[in-house]
Amino acid sequence: MSTSPQVEARFAVEAAGAGWTPTHALADPTSAALTDLLTTWRTTRLASDAVAASLMLLEYTRVLAWPVLACALRHGTWLDPALDHVRLDGGAPRLRLGFARGPQPGPADVADRVLPALLDRHLDPLVAALRARTRAGRRTLWSDVAAGIAGGYLALSWTRTDPAHYVDAARAALSADPRLHGLVDVMVGVQGGARWMRVVRRGCCLAFRCGPPHAHFCGTCPLADEAVRQERFENAAAHYRELTAGQR
Repeated sequence: MSTSPQVEARFAVEAAGAGWTPTHALADPTSAALTDLLTTWRTTRLASDAVAASLMLLEYTRVLAWPVLACALRHGTWLDPALDHVRLDGGAPRLRLGFARGPQPGPADVADRVLPALLDRHLDPLVAALRARTRAGRRTLWSDVAAGIAGGYLALSWTRTDPAHYVDAARAALSADPRLHGLVDVMVGVQGGARWMRVVRRGCCLAFRCGPPHAHFCGTCPLADEAVRQERFENAAAHYRELTAGQR
């Protein structure tokens, strides 16, 4: 296994701090917690409510799901992602989520336990609240969730000696739930003579609608040309190889 400190930090399980906000408050579209979170993303990205909701949800899914997936896939442990077990650090300049309980002994089967818990007991209520509050599109929001989860599989895959290790697992997981099915393409790319997991979105996160200088098209964006996406994938994989040089 090879990794980098930047990537590894994304898998770390953070304990909830004293005074952090229970995330079940975010399931209420009128809550102050959701208002404050959206305001932060709207003002820092110079974005509309709907765009802020999309970009926030993409990062939120990453921060929530990556530690949960890492516990299950790397260690066979169970990290409960239910709304009642996760807390939000509202005072942080970056989005931070802490867990009320650390990893517990399994079972932690991703298809049968982990993904249903992530979706049914946390992200589905959050998507509903964001739709009610901002009128962001259902497909946009669920494609953010799908991309965030697929990104966790990709990041974990890239830490392996076979950087395409979790391609089949990611495809199976994303195809199993109708809320995620068909929203991202999981494929194998080639960089440096090796096979790497690669992800391309089918729904845009709307980052290009932010005000300058924040407007951009992401490396996995369906609105970008395939040649551009391919180049960005190869550059990202090459950069990761540099970060982990000597570890593979």
